[in-house]
Formats: sequence, C-alpha cells, structure tokens
Amino acid sequence: MAHILITGGSSGIGLHIAGLLVQRGDSVSLLARDQDKLDAAKRALQSQYPNSRPVHTQAADVTDGAALHTAVMECVAIHGAIDTLIASAGMIIPGNFADQSGADFDVQIHTNLIGVSNAIRAVYPSMIAAGRGTITIISSGAALLGIPGYTAY
Repeated sequence: MAHILITGGSSGIGLHIAGLLVQRGDSVSLLARDQDKLDAAKRALQSQYPNSRPVHTQAADVTDGAALHTAVMECVAIHGAIDTLIASAGMIIPGNFADQSGADFDVQIHTNLIGVSNAIRAVYPSMIAAGRGTITIISSGAALLGIPGYTAY
C-alpha cells in the first residue's frame, strides 16, 4: 500500500483522484487551506469507501513553504513516507489583465507555481534518500493555451 499525498485534496480534481486511490486501498493524505472543507472531504470519502484505510487531512497553504513542510511531516508521521505527491492545489481569479489587480495576479502565481515548487521541495529530499517516489503535477487544458480572461492562469 502506497502513501499518496494530494495538495488541493479537499475539492475538484484532487478530491476525485483521492476517491480513486482510497478505493484502490492506498493510504491517502489530503492537504488544503480550509480544514472544514478537508473534514467534509474526509467524511465523504470514508462514507463512500467505509472499509478503506483512514484518510488523513492536514490544513496548510501551499504558498507557505515552511508551513507546508511541517504539514507534510505530520502526514509522514501518520502514514509513513510519501510514495507519491499529487500537486493539485490551484486557483483562478478570472479577469482581463488590464482589469485585474496585481494582488489577484500574484496570488494565482504564488498558488499555481510557487505552491507546486513548495510541495515538491517538501517531499523530494525523502524521495531521493529512499531512491523512489513519484511526483505528479495536475494542470487543466486551459494552461496549455492562452484563453481571454485567464491571464495569470
């Protein structure tokens, strides 16, 4: 059984992937900013898959590298070494460049880019030491081409 860590695991693609992994029998840790949403995700997964391994949740903001590292260490304490990171945390604030504030632009870049880097930095050293591990970065098709109103995305 593998230990899979999913950032952005309380909703969307991250939560859907968590369901597939829980059903498969993996140990799953979910990270997201909102503990209430994480608790709801955990209840939903454990209700849908009552014979699965317990899902661990940990609130952390991927833009805060130190806090994210601490959260990852908590997950490791519960389920053991991270075998796979699925970096799924992301956000979008739609708006044309000229209309969007610098703060809105920056928060998207920090979450969608720096957040992925922080998540990888939190798990990579232990994966190198173990000589194994997988890192998957989730993106939508919208990230592959320019779409009006999705400037920072």
